[in-house]
Amino acid sequence: HLSTKGAVELVRQAKKKGLPISCEVTPHHFTITDTAIEKHLGNAKMNPPLREQSDIDAIIQGLQDGTIDCISTDHAPHAVHEKDTDMMSAAYGIIGLESAVGLGLTQLVYTKKLSLNAYIMKCSNNPRKLMKLPQITIEENQKANLTIIDLDRKWEFTEQSIHSKSHNTPFLQFKLIGKPIGVINNDTAFWH
Repeated sequence: HLSTKGAVELVRQAKKKGLPISCEVTPHHFTITDTAIEKHLGNAKMNPPLREQSDIDAIIQGLQDGTIDCISTDHAPHAVHEKDTDMMSAAYGIIGLESAVGLGLTQLVYTKKLSLNAYIMKCSNNPRKLMKLPQITIEENQKANLTIIDLDRKWEFTEQSIHSKSHNTPFLQFKLIGKPIGVINNDTAFWH
């Protein structure tokens, strides 16, 4: 998980030299700064830690110019007692599955920092390509594997939005645009 402008620049330089390198970032590292710790305490403690706005700006530039290949959720669920403690003892990580698409669309696509196509490539196609997995295709006689997203759905990320057993997140009450409403995995559909 890249989190600093220095790391983004190191990857950029390595790619310019033709070195075989790839990297990813998480929604929390392109959305909130280290000041979130003041409000959310252990629910904003992650590894690598949140950084300053200049680091977020560098991450967004890296997403735009192709330095950063992928966006991951970094879903790290924890029990309440593991996060609701002093900062030194709090576990690292936050949940990310339920908020990742809404945060990415809201923070990157709807602010025109990335096109919808570029965002999809970073979340889906690029990771599969890097892991040498076959690309997902929508074709007759092929198993369906896709996420159905209501791109215009405006919603608030609340406790009720969370289907994980864990609720460790600094994104509660965030207003988001774009929400997954269904998943089809190997022809089995799940709707929300």
